Amino acid sequence: MLVAFLISIATILAQTAIITITSPSGGETFNSGDRIEIKWIASNVDHFEISYTTDSAAPCQGAPNGTFGGICTEGSWICIQMHPYTLIAFNWTAPNISSQSVRIRVEGHSDMINHNAITNDCTEEFSIVQPPPPPKQIGSINGSVKNANSAALLANVSVFGVTPKSTLTDTNGFYSLSDLEIGDYVIRVSAANYIEARDNTTIVANKTLQKDFILQLNGDVTNDCKVNIFDLANVGKCFAEVPQGSCEKSDINKDGVINITDLATVGKTFGNSC
Repeated sequence: MLVAFLISIATILAQTAIITITSPSGGETFNSGDRIEIKWIASNVDHFEISYTTDSAAPCQGAPNGTFGGICTEGSWICIQMHPYTLIAFNWTAPNISSQSVRIRVEGHSDMINHNAITNDCTEEFSIVQPPPPPKQIGSINGSVKNANSAALLANVSVFGVTPKSTLTDTNGFYSLSDLEIGDYVIRVSAANYIEARDNTTIVANKTLQKDFILQLNGDVTNDCKVNIFDLANVGKCFAEVPQGSCEKSDINKDGVINITDLATVGKTFGNSC
């Protein structure tokens, strides 16, 4: 008799208890980590269980009406919140998933019959996706390349650095490298018959850095844009000396020593001019 009486009460409650989810309504797209406000209308219900699924075939009905629910996670339904009292809304942080078939279920329980489930409602399907990656922070660099006496702009000079990007100077000696990720670079500039120039550079987001280069003619110690007897004399005078002061440019290959290698370079490039 007692069992029949409880079942009768459960049946009455199931007929009068109502839950209607109003948000989300289905069809929305959220990013993982978004705050999703779950809202519902309820009557004749004491407390709730909230769960979600990505299984489009999962039945909306939870524990049979008039039986003990209390498990929240069942089958493919995963518990969001168990037994909140008096609430008609709950803020849910979207989980780290990617699915177009997400549904939410709110199940109503009754204290009168030992927390048994008496009604429930489910949303239509909506999507949770991974948020797009943050935009890359990029900057750019441009400038000019001249010869040693700064009189002429050099065309078709290679400009490159610690990056897949490289370019050539145009017919007016100007270059530009864009869409560079922020960070530190070693920009290198090279041209036939000239000594390669290098410079440490920091690329800053959303800014264009100007960096101009002057290339020294290979073997031109005196910086007159000619490789001649005066260059040989300068290297000979500084031979075996420390490459500093007036002897600094005599270390043509920048190995820290003024020796036969530097003399050979002048001899090899003798007669060249800018």
